[in-house]
Amino acid sequence: MHHNKMMKQRGRRIQISMKILVAQMIMSTSPCGAGHDNVAEEDVAPVLQGSSPSRDPISDTIEEEGDDDKEIEMLKRQLTREFEVKDLGQLRFFLGIEVSRSAIVIYLSQRKYILDLLAETGMIGCRPVSTPIEPNLHLVKDGGFPVDRGEYQRLVGRLIYLSHTRPDIAFAVSLVSQFMHNPQNHHLDAVKRILRYLKGCPGKGLLYTSNGNLQVECYTDADWAGSLDDRRSTSGYCTFVGGNLVT
Repeated sequence: MHHNKMMKQRGRRIQISMKILVAQMIMSTSPCGAGHDNVAEEDVAPVLQGSSPSRDPISDTIEEEGDDDKEIEMLKRQLTREFEVKDLGQLRFFLGIEVSRSAIVIYLSQRKYILDLLAETGMIGCRPVSTPIEPNLHLVKDGGFPVDRGEYQRLVGRLIYLSHTRPDIAFAVSLVSQFMHNPQNHHLDAVKRILRYLKGCPGKGLLYTSNGNLQVECYTDADWAGSLDDRRSTSGYCTFVGGNLVT
C-alpha cells in the first residue's frame, strides 16, 4: 500500500513536470516569438510556486509570446489550475536584457549591462575602437606574465553572457575564453579590447521582425588551424529563421 502511494505521488510529480516542460517548449518555439524569462532584475521572486501539500513546490519563470490571445489565455488558465501564477505583464527587462517592442518588431539589447560593466572595470572613460579584436590576432598560451585568474574568469564570464544579444563579439569572446585556466597579460589586453569596442556601441542588439516566412538559413566559417598552440581550428555558425537570428 505504501509502495503504491509513493508510485502515485511520483507519477503526479512526473505529470506536473511534463506539463511545465511542454508549456515552456510551446512558448519557446512559437513562430511568432521566443521564450523569455519575465521578471525584473531586482525582483527574481518565483512566478510559479506550489502552495499546498498536494502540489510540488516549483520555482520558475515563463514569458509567453504569440499572436493568438485566446491560446495564451488558455495556457495561463491551465497553469493556474496547477500552480499559483503571477502575471507580470509584458517583458521589459530581465537580468540585464532590455526588451523594446512595437506592433511589428522586437528589439533586445543589454545597454545598461554594458555600461555597468564598463564602470565596474574602470573603463567607462576608455577610448573606443571599431572592432572587438585586432585583425589577424593569434593568441598563445604563454609569452607573458600571469594575471589574476579569478578576475579574468569573472570578466570573461560576463562577456559570455553578453554574447546572447551581441553576436558581433562572439568570436572574440570565444578566443579569450580558451585561456581561463592560465590567463596572462596579453589575454587580458584582448579582453580590454572587447570592452573598448563595446564602449563605442553599447546600444547594439538583436532586431526581430515578422517577414512573412519561416525559412531557415545557416552560415558557418572557420579559421582553419588558426591556433598556434595546437593547430586546431576555431569555427562558428549562425542560424536565421524568417530572416531573424536565433543561434
